[in-house]
Amino acid sequence: MNFLVVKRNFTTIFINNLNLKNYVRGKMRITISGPPGSGKGTVSKILAKHYHLKFYSVGDLRREAARKKGMTIEKFNKWSEKHPEQGDEYFDYLQRSKQNKNDFIMDSRLGWHFIPNSIKIYLDVSFEEGAKRIYLQNEEKNKRNEQKYTTLKETIKANKERVENDVTRYKKLYNINPYNTKNYDILVNSTKLNVKSVVKKLIKEIDKFRKKQKNKSIFC
Repeated sequence: MNFLVVKRNFTTIFINNLNLKNYVRGKMRITISGPPGSGKGTVSKILAKHYHLKFYSVGDLRREAARKKGMTIEKFNKWSEKHPEQGDEYFDYLQRSKQNKNDFIMDSRLGWHFIPNSIKIYLDVSFEEGAKRIYLQNEEKNKRNEQKYTTLKETIKANKERVENDVTRYKKLYNINPYNTKNYDILVNSTKLNVKSVVKKLIKEIDKFRKKQKNKSIFC
């Protein structure tokens, strides 16, 4: 079944049928990153409901800032290169402010870097599949304030350019690469998985990771 069809129909159903009795209370911080179209926003919201966590999305904040400036997110990212104090540095400050907070999940490209004491998740996807999801979603309604492309090929090219732009900006600002999977505790590839499968796999991996870390206070 198509990833986007499952995404639309599954989120509410899955949330309503979660077994919340399995929720273990305690300090919990989760950061989730990944390339465009990986599904991390949708997955993060479901995980937040499952673990009773607050949900923060830096991507949503950036898109809203871009919208206020009359820009697409692609143009805003390029603008941020020349105006870091109003772009990347501002949003990075917002992330750092959550370092001492508990019980939240953050959908953020750099969450792993600014909140190192979190469970750091990387949700991967191929350029082709990620672009396909974005292309189909924007065909329905451009909710993400992203530039619309007339073909899938254009979307793939734009995704690659966006990743290259991220790598350049964050290398210059912090000397880091958010797409280096060695920075993360949990890695899941969503390319051939629907939302339901991704969520179930992540819950299994998160619970396994927390069990291993049970003697560390930040995960107890």
